[in-house]
Amino acid sequence: MTSQKIFENYFKQNKMSLKEEDENNQELAKIITNTVNDVLGKLPEGSAAKNRETGLKMMDAIRKELRNPERLASIINDIAGEMSSELAESLIVEDDMS
Repeated sequence: MTSQKIFENYFKQNKMSLKEEDENNQELAKIITNTVNDVLGKLPEGSAAKNRETGLKMMDAIRKELRNPERLASIINDIAGEMSSELAESLIVEDDMS
């Protein structure tokens, strides 16, 4: 099987995953951009930091943090903790209804 054929088969099998990943990346890029714009927008008028270069540096720093395994582990633990609390509350409600 040629390398071209291998790629075509891989692409066909993973087309949907690639599309979802691209959509997720686009959504994440929008969130990062909007957040940075909000932060810069809250700076006082005339602030030296209120510029494109600062915004790009902030976006880069955020992207780096999103690739940091320790930072991701912290986010995942926070989410799991929230879910655990919600589950515990739902169990209490179920017990009260019995």
